[in-house]
Amino acid sequence: MNNEMNLPKRIIMCIDARSFFATVTCLMNDLDPRLTKLAVVSNKEERGSVVLSATPLLKKVHGIQTGRRLFEIPHEKNIHVMNPSMSTYIRVSNHITSILLRYVSPEDLHTYSIDEAFIDCTASLHLFAKDATQLAFIIQRAVFAETGVDVTFGIGPNPLMAKLALDFEGKKALSGIASWDYGDLPQKLWPMRSLKKMWGIGERTEVKLKRLGVYTIGAIAVYPLASLIQHFGKEKGRMLHEHANGIDFSRISETYRAVQPSIHKSQILPHAYQRVEDLKILLLEQIEELCFRLRKQRKCVRTIHLTVVYQHTYSEKGFSKQQTLSFDTNLTLEVYEGFLTLFNRYYKGGPVKKLGTALTQLVDDDERQMHLFCDEGKRENQIKLAHAMDDIRGRFGKNSLLWAVSYMPHATGRSRNEKISGHQS
Repeated sequence: MNNEMNLPKRIIMCIDARSFFATVTCLMNDLDPRLTKLAVVSNKEERGSVVLSATPLLKKVHGIQTGRRLFEIPHEKNIHVMNPSMSTYIRVSNHITSILLRYVSPEDLHTYSIDEAFIDCTASLHLFAKDATQLAFIIQRAVFAETGVDVTFGIGPNPLMAKLALDFEGKKALSGIASWDYGDLPQKLWPMRSLKKMWGIGERTEVKLKRLGVYTIGAIAVYPLASLIQHFGKEKGRMLHEHANGIDFSRISETYRAVQPSIHKSQILPHAYQRVEDLKILLLEQIEELCFRLRKQRKCVRTIHLTVVYQHTYSEKGFSKQQTLSFDTNLTLEVYEGFLTLFNRYYKGGPVKKLGTALTQLVDDDERQMHLFCDEGKRENQIKLAHAMDDIRGRFGKNSLLWAVSYMPHATGRSRNEKISGHQS
């Protein structure tokens, strides 16, 4: 393992709300989440609906996990099947966030998802507790007392280690709290043989590792870095090496994200654009190109970034904003909807001279989180269609299949597709 003297030694907590949707739904209906068999499904009127969340008792007795289907749930009187209530989930999630902010400053908190967050307690721990475990108990009791939600903790010297402690021990521990340090890895992480359970390893990566004779996380940790880079590329190879060794130099105050490559596009416009309809056309064209590259890499996006720069004579410079999507995707229209949300929220009508888009927090497409509120079967067909269209563009050129808006007067996609690196070919 790398010299521990050079590795981060902060106090990071990764906090997860146990069976969040199911727990909150129980509380809404005056049911005890610990004693109730309940599943939240996307639409209880459709037999093929996806299970979004299940109470611990339903998981334990019937094996109903997130991702299973409604028709797999036994028809028993004591099993409750409910539709989701997102407005309530968001309200409770915000309440939990407000509790966390009693113990850390806003820059030391990163909301990872609606039911999971990271906090950096390094600067504030001494104000509330003698050690990190005691502070976790204090927060755990406060959250339960005020919301009825049971939260679990992983504690580590960096965000990655905190996440590993949570996933592999904290969620299973009776106390709901686990603390890991670098010295714990040989006993707690390295013996693991199911490689795809490790953060950042999907099915294809696991198969490739096993072909190289790598069957445990420990074997990845000691595998020569140069060889990992040779087989998986610079970014992926280094990530495998660092994750297996618990290495992560990210800081919560810098907005924590797992180290991932990004895909971006920036365009200096031929003239200042101000009409919303024209800007939305340019935005769609950029996103189509980004998603084409995203699918080619077999990736999905989790976080999007939009940059708008106004003409230099305008009173404002512009804005750069980001948003984490509620699900991982590589479908153009789904990504476009996310960018539209940012655009509509922050664009106030100035003359735009530069437009930039970026996709970050990329995950392998076989590791993507499901879209919780849609027909996954239908969505799989949309993904296949997108790949088929990509194949046509790859064989016959990007202009062989275009959105109709690319033929509008102010569109730039067709002309850009005829250029190389932004210049005439």
